[in-house]
Amino acid sequence: MRLEDIKFRGIPVKAKEYDFIEGDLIRTAEGRYFIFPEGFELGLTNIVDGIAVYSGFGLLIEVRPETIGQFTGYYDANSKPIYEGDLIVSAIMKESPIYQVIWSRNSWKIKDTCEWDFSTEADPSENYIVVGNIYQNPELIGKIWYGSNKKTT
Repeated sequence: MRLEDIKFRGIPVKAKEYDFIEGDLIRTAEGRYFIFPEGFELGLTNIVDGIAVYSGFGLLIEVRPETIGQFTGYYDANSKPIYEGDLIVSAIMKESPIYQVIWSRNSWKIKDTCEWDFSTEADPSENYIVVGNIYQNPELIGKIWYGSNKKTT
């Protein structure tokens, strides 16, 4: 994964809905987490002895720590970015267990959310489709996906 591909998402603390924001993750000394959203530019004013001075951070949004997930560097069959905590299904099989994307032992893995408690070294990639995530769609955990697993155009 390239350095510029490292990004995070989280659900804002003050959100009424459960919509994610994506961007750079910042952790304060007090243990609070903020995301600097993609698309916002910092106002670089000066660089002195390797220290960057900014006119301000602009928009930092505090997020719920339990909802933070890192981008895996992979995209699903519909070119949707895959994040830690996403729920994915096979893009090939008509019936598929719902898998959860996890970070384990220094690599991305997919974990079967059904009774088998299966984990694999398989990359979450174009062989899968994102159908939700563990925060917004907890009702999908432990289910079999019988829906259309076809790529959308």
